[in-house]
Amino acid sequence: MTNSFSFMQSLVFVISFAVLCGASKSDACPDLIQRTCRTIAKTDTNVNYNFCVGSLQHVPKSQRTDLQKLGAAAMKVVEANATGTYLLIKKLLKKERKISRKTRLQDCLELYSDAISSMQDAVKYFESKSYDDVNVMVSGAMTDSDTCEDGFAEVGEASPLKKNDADMLKLTAIVLSIVNMSRLYGLG
Repeated sequence: MTNSFSFMQSLVFVISFAVLCGASKSDACPDLIQRTCRTIAKTDTNVNYNFCVGSLQHVPKSQRTDLQKLGAAAMKVVEANATGTYLLIKKLLKKERKISRKTRLQDCLELYSDAISSMQDAVKYFESKSYDDVNVMVSGAMTDSDTCEDGFAEVGEASPLKKNDADMLKLTAIVLSIVNMSRLYGLG
């Protein structure tokens, strides 16, 4: 029942997007980010509206003209987040003395390296409208951040990456929603 409700909300978004913005790729739709984030926040409990808007507000205006451009830009936001976390982990590894914590950080470093690569591939697949492949890549990046967090929880240690991992989960959820909207909108 929840899936059909989410589908219906996404469908309503797509129809209103098409009617209000037209099928053209012009600047006629300046609030694309707000409307996209509102729809995502209503359909995905992992995503807060303000977090979504805040994450996408720095996307250049030229990439806010249609859902396809916004989706590619959102993927680059995820890639940048993963890269920032990767660099943070490298710093933490240099300072860490505790072996078990260092092992967890090394695991996370590898996971975030994979996430960066997955997001780079996701952008290419998205541009070629291979949405199933995009879903696989983005879901993989989402799982990488979860696995990183789980590594600390398994040994009862506080994760120094808790916020980064949580942000990665939310950002990848945003991207997956945009991909699904793009598919529904008929961009593929």
